[in-house]
Amino acid sequence: MRAQFVIPVIVSILILGALGYSQDADAASMTFSTDTTITSNETILSGETWTIEDGVTLTIDPGVIVTVESGGTINNNSGGTI
Repeated sequence: MRAQFVIPVIVSILILGALGYSQDADAASMTFSTDTTITSNETILSGETWTIEDGVTLTIDPGVIVTVESGGTINNNSGGTI
């Protein structure tokens, strides 16, 4: 009986990971379309862009460091709030 639950559990874990329920140490290009709080240190690498959409608030928790390497970008031209 227990073996029948192994595959659904593994698939569920993979789906949650794909939906963003885990954070990488390095950021990737992403668009924030809902209010979001950054809770761990992140690095925006060269060629990567964070875009904050209009009306969206991007909050960085106290003590968290967001590093933007040369060639990385934060695009807030749409009128979001950081």
